[in-house]
Amino acid sequence: MGIDRLINLRYDASTCIHCGCCKVVPLPVVRDGDFMDQCPSSMHFHNHAYSGGGRSVMALSLIDGRIQADKAMADIVFACDACGYCDTACKFIMDAERQQVNMAMREHMVEKGLAPQVHTDTVKSLKRYEAFPAERPQLPAWARGLDLRLLPEEDAEVLLYVGCGEDAQSDKSTARKLARLLLAAGVKVGVLGTAEPCCGYPAYSRGYRDDFTRIANTNIDLFSELSECGVNTIVALSGTCMGTLRSKYPEYVHAFSPQVVHATEMLNTLVKTKKLRLTKPLKEKVTYHDPCFLGRQSEPPTNYHGVRKVSLKQLRSWDPPKKVNTGANGVYDAPRELLEAIPGLEFVEMYRIREYALCCGAGGGAADVAPEMAYGAGKNRIEEAQKVGADVIVSACNKCESHLMKSQQSGGAAGAVKAMRIADIIDLVFSASGLEN
Repeated sequence: MGIDRLINLRYDASTCIHCGCCKVVPLPVVRDGDFMDQCPSSMHFHNHAYSGGGRSVMALSLIDGRIQADKAMADIVFACDACGYCDTACKFIMDAERQQVNMAMREHMVEKGLAPQVHTDTVKSLKRYEAFPAERPQLPAWARGLDLRLLPEEDAEVLLYVGCGEDAQSDKSTARKLARLLLAAGVKVGVLGTAEPCCGYPAYSRGYRDDFTRIANTNIDLFSELSECGVNTIVALSGTCMGTLRSKYPEYVHAFSPQVVHATEMLNTLVKTKKLRLTKPLKEKVTYHDPCFLGRQSEPPTNYHGVRKVSLKQLRSWDPPKKVNTGANGVYDAPRELLEAIPGLEFVEMYRIREYALCCGAGGGAADVAPEMAYGAGKNRIEEAQKVGADVIVSACNKCESHLMKSQQSGGAAGAVKAMRIADIIDLVFSASGLEN
């Protein structure tokens, strides 16, 4: 029950000291005053209720019975990208699980029948990706003509997990480019083809806990069986899928094998070991956008067994000391090292980077219920990229790429932004490899 999970998180909900850190970049790492706002929800609504701290206050009032769940509360709870920044920012000064509180609030709204209908419809649509088809799986259009192994019928070293956000019909898709890069490096690559299931992120991010755990359990069984086919690594194309598999499966169900890595981690290893060579110069000035689920939300949870202590009625500590996931151990170096390895490419950083990167607005189903907020975040990110002089925004998640493209095309109160190229990092690596010709 969502309320039971909230009750278990009462301590975390009660620790908010209204410092405002969940709304801005921590002052020691501010690099530009125009780009220090951080929470897309707070940036748009200009109201404390729409921040991580505000939602914790609501959660505490709900736990203690001072208020009841209703549509007004649900509107605030779901007007959020579920990007996890408030959790990272709060841990800059204390140990409090803001993201868990936020997700428990969503789960409670779902149980109370207060979820937006568009979210319910999205989660229902996932069922077509869950069941392994009765007929023999086929290779998707993007994979035809490539020396890929169809799992579980054939053996492979690596499962290329594409994710349901990829265009399976395009022979120029990012998935095909990644597969060609891996094959060129001598990797034995397998795919599940038309039988590949959804990772369940849409259910997780919208608060449908039961649906997500069901999907995760089914997928863990499937992935574990692939070890018998020789698969030792799952390479996720999407940053969102990677973070879901590496972080949320262990949190909601349990850890599993094979290991999960992102495409940039795999490619970076292949470049460093000279199994893949990037020789073609690219004369572009690019910046990199950190996807939330590839970055701060990709840290696996820690299994901790200890005692919380309170000294002098206010100083909180753990015995033994507890390792806190601050978001700093996400996948940040691999994509940057890949960009640095491309000859001729000029790489510049934005002001909000790594665990303090601004969410582009693509997450949490926010674009369905608060589109002006979600696309406003994307526009703000594009403006930041333009201010540092970049001509191209590179990301490592197809959801971020798609949302940034839509953001620069949308109108709204903020108006349109100057268009710039949005690219997937796989596209650049593929071009630099010379395989394009």
